[in-house]
Amino acid sequence: MIYQGYQKILEGISRVVFILLTVLVAAMVIIGAMQVFWRYVLAASLSWSEETLRYLNIWTIFLGISLGIPRGLHTAVEAIYSVLSPAGGKALGKIVQILSCGFALLMVLVGAEFALFNGAQLSPTMRLPMLYVYIAIPIGGALAFLFSLGELLKPGKEEAE
Repeated sequence: MIYQGYQKILEGISRVVFILLTVLVAAMVIIGAMQVFWRYVLAASLSWSEETLRYLNIWTIFLGISLGIPRGLHTAVEAIYSVLSPAGGKALGKIVQILSCGFALLMVLVGAEFALFNGAQLSPTMRLPMLYVYIAIPIGGALAFLFSLGELLKPGKEEAE
């Protein structure tokens, strides 16, 4: 019962993150096309485009981590699961999710410290406070923790019946 409520919250978060990622990737495509057009057609260069693309890419990576978790898109060593019994595979899956939760919490804690310590720096071209870039680490970690916790709490097939 609690899991179903938590799953609904995760579905809402997933939709918001997916829309945000769609906007970020669309912006990257538009800015990248503008950069090519300016450079090769107008023989000029946009001073801010490369830096902007880099920072948008950072955000897409850290936000995208969380969406890959419930979809099972992250790297796994299937050979290990194939030699285990079903119960062993299930136990290993839970251990992996616990470790994922721990790593995500580490991203939140260390990422927040890093963002606060270095956030006052300004980006070279746009003079943007780097806090806006570095804060992607703890936000991505928090989202990854929420989705990893959802996978950890997910009932097994026999529990769901």
